[in-house]
Amino acid sequence: MLLDIASLIVELLKNLGLPDKRATQLIVLFILIVIGITALNYFWKFLKWMIRRRNRRLLNRDLFPYYTPQEVYDATRYYIPTHYQNVAPSEDEEPGRRYIASARNRLIPLFLKKAFPQSGDDNRFYLLLADSGMGKTTFMINLYLAYKKQWTWGKPKYNIMLLPLGRKDSLERIEKMDFDQKKDTIILLDAFDEDNAAVQDYQKRMKELLELVGDFREIVITCRTQFFPSQHEEPHETGYVTFGGHPKAIQFQKLYISVFSDKDIKRYLAKRYNILNFFTWEKLRRAHEIVQRSPNLMVRPMLLSHIEDLVKSDKKFEYSYELYEVMIDKWLDREANKPGIIEKYGSQESFKQKLYEFSQKLAVDLYENREKRGGLFIPKDEKFGKKEGLQLEDIESQETAELSEGEKRSRSLLNRNAAGYYKFSHKSILEYFLALEFIDNPTFFKSFNFNGMEAAKRFLDEFAVQFLKNSNGEFAINELSKPKQLAQITIEDFDNIVSITLKQFEYKKIQLLTNLSTLKEITAFDKIQFPTLYHLYEYYLYGWRERRERLERLERLEPLERLERLELVERLELLELLELRELRELRERLELRELLELRERLELLKKKDPALIKGLQAANEFLRQMKWLEEKMPNTKFYY
Repeated sequence: MLLDIASLIVELLKNLGLPDKRATQLIVLFILIVIGITALNYFWKFLKWMIRRRNRRLLNRDLFPYYTPQEVYDATRYYIPTHYQNVAPSEDEEPGRRYIASARNRLIPLFLKKAFPQSGDDNRFYLLLADSGMGKTTFMINLYLAYKKQWTWGKPKYNIMLLPLGRKDSLERIEKMDFDQKKDTIILLDAFDEDNAAVQDYQKRMKELLELVGDFREIVITCRTQFFPSQHEEPHETGYVTFGGHPKAIQFQKLYISVFSDKDIKRYLAKRYNILNFFTWEKLRRAHEIVQRSPNLMVRPMLLSHIEDLVKSDKKFEYSYELYEVMIDKWLDREANKPGIIEKYGSQESFKQKLYEFSQKLAVDLYENREKRGGLFIPKDEKFGKKEGLQLEDIESQETAELSEGEKRSRSLLNRNAAGYYKFSHKSILEYFLALEFIDNPTFFKSFNFNGMEAAKRFLDEFAVQFLKNSNGEFAINELSKPKQLAQITIEDFDNIVSITLKQFEYKKIQLLTNLSTLKEITAFDKIQFPTLYHLYEYYLYGWRERRERLERLERLEPLERLERLELVERLELLELLELRELRELRERLELRELLELRERLELLKKKDPALIKGLQAANEFLRQMKWLEEKMPNTKFYY
């Protein structure tokens, strides 16, 4: 490949009139430069690999068994410096927009230069808050590593410990330490929200924890923001707790982890896909393309860390909803790996299913009660789907175990603002779950108001295009163009379609075509799915043709013949009047008998041919859907 490029340059230089010898010299120089850059690139990569290897060996030695080698690798391989701010990013519907002007600084230098040194600030207790997937654990591992590696230039350097609060043996290790060990040790306590005792009573547990760790030199605790019911209830002043027999008031320095900026995202991608390596250019291009499709999701490091799964996937992501599918599945995997999940739910899959179902039901609940609550949130005092007379937290069997209030608040895709209102971490995630409800619940879709729900409308359009691609039929983008197969349809065609013919389709999703504003004609004729319906159509048409032919024959009769026929009809009607009572009784008896026979035949039919009954029910539902579409799309002609 390099020689091919060189030969092309030689030809170009010759065409410009440069002597062969001079051109050859330039080409040799070019090749040497390329080889040199490549060699330096590989040497630099090797050097970084050696440094990372040394760092991981240090971390694996110190943090095992609390953190696995894989967790250490994931936290350090593509680490982008964590930033902090004094305003919670969750205060806005889409983190990273509203508070763009808030103070945003690097977090590790804050601790290394101001908090941990002997001449640092007067604070000893730090509470680091962030929503799910914001990189709290990643930051703690890298803070531990940065402190261990730093040069103090003769100044005292203290011991440092990193422990996850989700493990029972973490606190047991602290209890074994004496006062002298504690006073010269900086302790990093990760994930207060995963402490089982904190889930039951976070205020009581926080006081117990501070009594245990109060003698350490510096204390840093991380927790999910939404774990506390409101910003007011986040630990700030814990009251008086006893350390060494003396009561002392504890005050936290509270910080919030910032979401990734556009610059952070670009730095992460450049780090993950080395721009100097020709072989990663295509991956880098695809990664940027994926980020552009869902920028509001990628501000979370946890979600961005799965970009490689999307890049390596053979699947071509044509629609934004496909990215949400993958990202939410990765989030579910992450939550299902938390301690105690298998013990309570029997399996990770069971927990994932419950958490997914809860998220979708909550999305619908937030939408349906938005006017009553004053927005797309749920207040801190309102229970999340609490059943009458049933304490969800007390259920322990794996078959009936439900998500506890703590799990619903801190492990779901929710965050909390300062007032204690819980909402989805991104409004687009809420709208994604609402769009899924459109497919499963046509009644909900028919009453949905799309005002302010642009993402839901986009998802709906994408679902509609996917529905058409999976159907058998044709479409045309103007009246003169030749129809194309529905399998060829793209999202760009969606707003230009004038006619659609559906021959085989999933009738329950046909309401997705509501937003086709340019559609003038739709034909839906699925004989395979609704054979009974179309047999009835044929019978009706045949009967109508027969009646029309008899009428035409009557019109062709001579006037005299028609008069005689009318006289016969009048005589027959007179006879019926004379025997009216007898005829009425006979008819009533016949109708009753026919009704009884019809009922018996239907019951027999249900037993002998349930598929027929099911087919008739499906046909009835299809007709209702089409009638509703006709009302919603008055400018479109329907043939079905």
